[in-house]
Amino acid sequence: MKTRKTALASLATAFFAAGCVSVQEIPMTAASVDVVRGRELSLSVRDKPDFGAMTAGKMAGGALFGALGGAIAGSAMVSAGNELVAQNAIADPAEKIGATLGATLREKLAARPVAFRTRLSSDEVTEVTKAPSGMDLVLDVRTIGWGFVYFPTSWSKYRVIYSARARLLDARKGQVLAESGCAMPVAEDADAAPTYDELLANGAARLKGELQKAADYCAGQFASKMFSLTLVAAAPAEPPASAATQQLASLRPQPAATPTAEPRPGSLPAVGSRWSYSMRDRLFNSERRQFAVELAATEGSSTSEVFSVADEQQRFSAKGDEMGFLVRRVGGQRVLELSPYLLAYSADPAPGTTRAPATYPFGGDARDWKLKLTAVTRERVTVPAGVFDAVRVNIDGERAGYGPERGIQRFAYTVWYAPNVGRYVQSRHQFFTRRGEGAGDEWVELTKFEAPKAN
Repeated sequence: MKTRKTALASLATAFFAAGCVSVQEIPMTAASVDVVRGRELSLSVRDKPDFGAMTAGKMAGGALFGALGGAIAGSAMVSAGNELVAQNAIADPAEKIGATLGATLREKLAARPVAFRTRLSSDEVTEVTKAPSGMDLVLDVRTIGWGFVYFPTSWSKYRVIYSARARLLDARKGQVLAESGCAMPVAEDADAAPTYDELLANGAARLKGELQKAADYCAGQFASKMFSLTLVAAAPAEPPASAATQQLASLRPQPAATPTAEPRPGSLPAVGSRWSYSMRDRLFNSERRQFAVELAATEGSSTSEVFSVADEQQRFSAKGDEMGFLVRRVGGQRVLELSPYLLAYSADPAPGTTRAPATYPFGGDARDWKLKLTAVTRERVTVPAGVFDAVRVNIDGERAGYGPERGIQRFAYTVWYAPNVGRYVQSRHQFFTRRGEGAGDEWVELTKFEAPKAN
């Protein structure tokens, strides 16, 4: 038994080490901390890391069957963990840590926030120098390892593991100004620990609570060790909209935003605004395809856009105040969009007050389809272009009767609109055959937004 426990512990330790993430301890002295004062501060954004869900069954299999078994067990843990994260909308604690540290640096060191986040994909310090022109300081908080593992002395009880690294980077010079690591103390009392079911009950409420504690703990550690500061509370999240604000706003568009400013909620973006997107069918694991949209002209509720794929361009016109699907075909690529500038005409397109689109463009006549706007919620969404507070709209559709054997019988379309970029930042288009089999799962994500420059 001792050998087996040792193997299990080694597998768990190796997994939560999360690869080759190096951590240095670089504190800022009272004198050097002045370099932060008054400078612009951007928070980083990273892809959500793999989550390890280490149950006794998966760990035992890995330990008993050597290196190959360990690799298979580790893959199973990641797959199960990532599924739990997705199903229960579990946030990466690095987001909370970054927001809290950022608020502390703004209040105590007069750091100035910027509108956009800085996307990082590696640990190379020089990557930050490739951020958009003019970026100054970047606060990068990265989760190193997170998940849960059972107690070796009580296989039915679980404890949460969390570790992170924080760095303050000078984007102009490509230098690390401060850095530190943090690991949440691991629970030792198996009697007080939750079971697997208790950890994941009620939308994983207990697990989320433990990760919240980890975020609070590490934020405090980073503030103290990196800057010799005590924390201030991050700004609270915006409360849900009231029933009154969920009514449709007037369908008259407001004047366009000043060219150098972000689009205002309830207004069309400035002519010349440009959005770059990537598109991929995740069901078939297809390659990413890139396209861009530029707002060429507006007149009343009419918009004119230029769609670009590689060197090919095509111009499209549409009525911006009509709820409907638009199909763009550029270079053989099909792109489905739902009223891209919806928030310019409807601040909160709530169910019951907004009509669903008249039809779905893929399969049968308009009368064949029954479409319904099923939900409107507020969410924070992460895409390659950054993190955005967005309005999420869900449209479901079903075909009356039976379509062709392999034709589309049902679809679900979800789109996330971000007021501060004036267009949608993410969409998901799922469609199914009459047998209920998935026929596609197309995701479109914003990779870059460019406001027009002043003359």
